[in-house]
Amino acid sequence: MIQPAETSRYRIQHADGENGDEQRNRKRCNVGQNRQARTPCKRPAGERDYYNPSRRSCFFLRMLPLHSRALSLLFFCRGEVNKSASQPFGESKIARAISIRYSRADTRDYTPSESEMNIKQLIRRALSFGERPPLLIEKINQIALAYNPRHSIYIREYYLLCVDLFENALRDSNLSINLIFGKYKTIFDNPNKTLKVDLQYEHTLVKPGGRDSAGAAVGKIPINGRNDFYLTRIQGYDYLRSLDLIIEYSIPNIVNMQASGVFDSYLDKTIHIAPLIYAIDFHSDARDFDVVTLFSDTSQPRRAAFLSHMKALRQPLRNLKGVFGKDELKALYKNTRILVNIHQTDHHDTLEELRILPALLCGVVIVSEDVPLKEHVPYHEFIVWSNYRNIADTVKSVRENYEFYRKKMFDDPRLIDILSGMQEKNRREVEIAVAKLLRS
Repeated sequence: MIQPAETSRYRIQHADGENGDEQRNRKRCNVGQNRQARTPCKRPAGERDYYNPSRRSCFFLRMLPLHSRALSLLFFCRGEVNKSASQPFGESKIARAISIRYSRADTRDYTPSESEMNIKQLIRRALSFGERPPLLIEKINQIALAYNPRHSIYIREYYLLCVDLFENALRDSNLSINLIFGKYKTIFDNPNKTLKVDLQYEHTLVKPGGRDSAGAAVGKIPINGRNDFYLTRIQGYDYLRSLDLIIEYSIPNIVNMQASGVFDSYLDKTIHIAPLIYAIDFHSDARDFDVVTLFSDTSQPRRAAFLSHMKALRQPLRNLKGVFGKDELKALYKNTRILVNIHQTDHHDTLEELRILPALLCGVVIVSEDVPLKEHVPYHEFIVWSNYRNIADTVKSVRENYEFYRKKMFDDPRLIDILSGMQEKNRREVEIAVAKLLRS
């Protein structure tokens, strides 16, 4: 993460006000009456100082009988999950064991089973139940910025990108405020006003009958081929409108809300930040993977049908699961020629930019299912679009003519200009939003 010169980390704060150093020092004082007080452990340079409850697991493991395999596994996973969480850009042993090893030669035919993925999710949920998320509080001049470096892994890199942009924009401010990034609570050691910021990262363009769409307002964006309109679904609307600032990843989502005419107050405190989590780098010495998908649930009917169609066409395809870390994803994208994007359901139609834009930055040719309002996506001319029925045939054609499509997309200087303009727009949006927040 970019660390501004004026920014300093001064403690880790938990919801009850006790910071990580206080917890560790209190525990050390209780370890043995005759032992001398131990000094805090020195950590490698650059490693953040997180409270890691996984250390407790070693004590419990020694007390368990050998036959208690289930409990042993539980405590082992606790340590590994927490270890993974304390390393924002890494993966734990258990995550690496379950996720795809795309550097191996046998990757072509291997993906973790649904049961493995379900077990992984269950373990994460069970072990995180009741734990307080450790918030890192950074002091920027007179501003205290609290955020969670262990934010949800599915959107962590986008979340941290937004935090970086705000850190940079806050450097020139001399006002005294507190800022919380995300749905977290903490206690600041000052009387300053506290403002809250969070992300809206769900689809708003949802057809009637879609999952979690009950009560959603009917919008004014027509559904292609139907005498009907998309809903304007804002999941967690009551929470989001209670915030001081909302960050939206999708311009089509915003256009859908604007067209409905019923979200003016919501939109007044909404800004758009494009998920440009990598620098622009289209070049790669070798790309070994012809076609890649990132379907976490291949049992979904639409995606299962596509995979079957690709198999019938005898097209090589790798579906990779469990790859979320920034460095791991970049390594994957730099080794991929074509990424296929297909909606999970028939109802949720916002373009999945959190997936495809980082891949485009790494020089991957994107083949995507058609979406509404795509003309509002700045780089829409550099995506290969297809309707769902023909997308497998489109992928086959792009693969057979890969060099043509690669040059068409990445030798065009307009794409670099568009992406550079989006980066600058991100900075301007945040600067304007910060100025507005500080005046409030």
